[in-house]
Parts: sequence; C-alpha cells; structure tokens
Amino acid sequence: REYEAVFGPADYSFDRSDVHIIGIRNVIFSSATSSGTGHYHGGFTDRQFEWLKQDLALVPKDKHIIICFHIPLYDCKDKNISSLNTGTNISNVKNLLAQYDNVSIMTGHVHTQHNYRHSPTMMEYNAASLAGAWWNCCVCGDGTPNGFNVYVMEGNDMKDAYYYGYT
Repeated sequence: REYEAVFGPADYSFDRSDVHIIGIRNVIFSSATSSGTGHYHGGFTDRQFEWLKQDLALVPKDKHIIICFHIPLYDCKDKNISSLNTGTNISNVKNLLAQYDNVSIMTGHVHTQHNYRHSPTMMEYNAASLAGAWWNCCVCGDGTPNGFNVYVMEGNDMKDAYYYGYT
C-alpha cells in the first residue's frame, strides 16, 4: 500500500515503440504469520485477470508483449524449488498471452538464471538475483554470479540479451 501511495498502481502497462510492456504483481498473500512474513503463492486475482484482459484487448496480436512479475510461471521443480503457482488464474493468463505472436515473460524469485519456452511464441526469462543465493553470498543458487540482465530490442524483436554478473 505504501508503494502504491508513492509510485502508483502495482499493475500497469505502457507502450514503448513496438512493444507493449506490462507490470503486474503475482504474489498473493493468504495469511500472516507471527513473524510477519506471511504465507503466499503465485497467481493473479480475478480482478487482475479482468484488468489484463481489458488491457490486452486494445493491443494488436502482432505486437511484442513483455510482461513482468515476480514468481515464475514455469514449474521450478528442476531447480529443487517447489512451484508457488497454485493455479489462481495461471492457466487463464497463459491462455490469454498465447493469443499473441511474440510474448516475453520476465520473472525472478528463485535466484537462478533460467529460460523456459512455454510455446513457440512465449518465452520466459527468469533472472538471477542481484542479491545472490537468498541474500547470503555473491553467487546465486545455480552458481550464477550476482548480476542483472539487459535485453536489446529492435522494433518488436528481442535482438540480443546480456547477463552482467559481478562478485
């Protein structure tokens, strides 16, 4: 709530050249614990899904969609991390995005560098962390150095991607 009071809504979209960029919160808190951290899972509320449908209804199907959120859509079991996506509108969002010719999903959360192709037109890029393996060291859980990704766009195509790691 404090973030939204200062910066605006956590769910937003805008066009940059031939790309439609969406930021949407996909962490759903289900209860608070005594430590204050709470229990959470990944997903999208019904209200968010309706907002996303209305937003994308205005976007041509051939426009590149970049959608950014925290918890990955892909099943993280290959990283020995159980998926936090419990199905709350996950398939609805995937089906909605599948209608577009070129979708890039940008995620984080698991502190590893991993790309996952959902379909020929939908690629998920999970970025390693600036903070390393859960804030404890200078490398991530998969050995990737702390760092960040840079994606180079040309028109509505992603032409290149770079990872800048540092220790």
